[in-house]
Amino acid sequence: MTQSAHFQVFQASAGAGKTYTIVKEYLKLCLQSEAQTDNFRHILAITFTNAAANEMKAKIVGQLRDIIDSDDTAQTSMGVDLMKELGLASDQLKNNARRLMTRIIHDYSSFCVSTIDAFVQRLSRTFAHDLGLPGQYAVSVDDEEVAQAVTENIGQQISSDNPFLTRLLADFYENAFNNQRSTDARRNLTEFVAKLLKEKAYQKDESNLVMDEQGYNEAATFIEDKTIGFERQMHTMAARILGLTKENGLSSEDLAYGKNGFISFVNKVEKGKYEPVSQRFAALADGNAKWYSTAAAKRIPDAELERIGHELVTAAAELKAAYEKGVGAYLFYDGQRNLLYLYALRAQIKHELELLANEEEVVHISEFNKLLQRVLGDFTVPFVYERLGELFRHLFVDEFQDTSVMQWHNLLPLVDNALSTGGTAMVVGDGKQSIYRFRSGEVGQIVDLPMIYGLPNDEREAVFSQYQRNLVDNFEFHDLGTNYRSFSNVIAFNNDFFTNAVESLSETSRKVYADTNEAFGKVVSITQKANKKEEGCVEVELYDAENQRDYPLGRVREIIVDLTENHGYGYGDITVLTRKKEFGSAIANHLNDNGIPVVSQVSVLLSASDKVQLLVSTMQYLINRGDEVAVAQVLYFSECSHNTAFQGDVTCLFDKVKAVAAGELAMESALGLADDAALAKAMAKATNLYDLCLALLRIYGLDSIRDAFVNYFLDEVFKWQS
Repeated sequence: MTQSAHFQVFQASAGAGKTYTIVKEYLKLCLQSEAQTDNFRHILAITFTNAAANEMKAKIVGQLRDIIDSDDTAQTSMGVDLMKELGLASDQLKNNARRLMTRIIHDYSSFCVSTIDAFVQRLSRTFAHDLGLPGQYAVSVDDEEVAQAVTENIGQQISSDNPFLTRLLADFYENAFNNQRSTDARRNLTEFVAKLLKEKAYQKDESNLVMDEQGYNEAATFIEDKTIGFERQMHTMAARILGLTKENGLSSEDLAYGKNGFISFVNKVEKGKYEPVSQRFAALADGNAKWYSTAAAKRIPDAELERIGHELVTAAAELKAAYEKGVGAYLFYDGQRNLLYLYALRAQIKHELELLANEEEVVHISEFNKLLQRVLGDFTVPFVYERLGELFRHLFVDEFQDTSVMQWHNLLPLVDNALSTGGTAMVVGDGKQSIYRFRSGEVGQIVDLPMIYGLPNDEREAVFSQYQRNLVDNFEFHDLGTNYRSFSNVIAFNNDFFTNAVESLSETSRKVYADTNEAFGKVVSITQKANKKEEGCVEVELYDAENQRDYPLGRVREIIVDLTENHGYGYGDITVLTRKKEFGSAIANHLNDNGIPVVSQVSVLLSASDKVQLLVSTMQYLINRGDEVAVAQVLYFSECSHNTAFQGDVTCLFDKVKAVAAGELAMESALGLADDAALAKAMAKATNLYDLCLALLRIYGLDSIRDAFVNYFLDEVFKWQS
């Protein structure tokens, strides 16, 4: 470690002042002197979400404003820290802050604080041609949306004209059925495509992709040759042992340990079940155990026992030797036989993703990191980072624990360039807060720093080893161990809980919570120090989830009532967190039903509005008037929207649904409308979807002005058709 460490890693647990530290380090680079106020143009700050990026920008500008507007810079905590660490007087700091603020305002586009996805997008659009991307493309962040589009395209190709793809899909669904997975063919394929969008799927060796039917058949023949010979050999040798017992008139009672003895392993091998050699069979094959039972010894002469034993031991020894020699290779090739169709199907899906990008100009967000790594893997193409390397000399990476391996590897050339030219790099994170594994975040990276997690062992190994040496030479570790946000009782509970819970974790997982690496001066503490007074409350209740499923609903309501009626808290002071969205919806509905107003993620969705649902279901009905589901939805949501006494009992609607779907009753009559052709007329007169929505609102007598959900729905319809 050098005396002037330029690669700083901050371990920052919840409430430890992470954002404050990042902002302070950012401002230190810009406020040392008037000349250095231009440094903001050469700083790249990366975080994980748009909200975090906007917050960081606001905090930087806010701290500058506080310094500029204060009568005495020493009255602000940031001002005190900056004067102390930069060795500046109050007037100097204020002047530099004013100059920096002016420069940011005049050149705001160079104020580069963004998400890592936005930064990758910036790179990708700049070098779209070099990365093989369409000139104009839309970015999709929805895994399921892209997966469904690919599934739809593949499904349309199932025919006699494409027997290879049809064969692969048949194998795919047969495997799902045999393994007792969902029989929903479309969903199975969609889920498989979604998995292939993940970075970890990309990082698998793509050289084993089977690209066409010829390659598939050749691979299948090769694997068959490697497996069928072993299967026949094992069957023959096991049958020989079973034949010996039959020829000599032996039953399972005559054999040592009966059906559970050495003969059990032989039976499994004869049936093609290849498990580890059992101890009893191995003992017989090695000549260390007798083959017969006590009952057989009394019935069979000693000479016969010896003769049969010699034949059985010889046959068992030959089977054991051949089995141990060949079973490893067999199991490998047999596994490949079961996965071969997936390799081929993966190649087909990869081709469909490329078509989606080129023809539909839609690229999934996960593809950009893959494309960049593909280009960066060829170090004859350094131009991708050359311009940025000249521009950015200081890098900040926030929420590092949620950064994927591919994202960090793609950033390393830029980090290395900064460190090699006198710049700095700083990463901040906390392994305990790693929550974005679905985006391929890898918590092991922050644990291993300054070593590079997943160091490539291909042609990139030499250059990545150089990156790693640069990180090690410039490394400095800081543990922000004080919690400024939570009250002391909460911190004490967390300290006690994690100190005990960590003991049950594996050694690798334990390092996320508590780790000491003396070689690099790293000390990650599992406990935090308190900064606030002794207040706060933590209460843990356990219940029988199997037999008391509704207990949390009532208990949460009781706690909220107690807090609001007896302790002076308002509803806005209370947050209810749940592990799953469905359970959060259940609690929100229960609280609403009991007069406690709730704002939840679900409650603000358009789908939560009965009036919006009525409009949508009516349009679905107008497209297909014989669809009983659409008819039922129209009648149901009409009752919800107009009948305050309606309790959700749909049994009273069954007869109407059948009659309307069968054409025996007009929908308008079922809805109680005066004009039996009102909906049909609205459909005929509407010139576009927006006009139809307005007509339906008039027919149903719904207010589009005072209902926020309907108003927003109309805005979205208008934007969509514009």
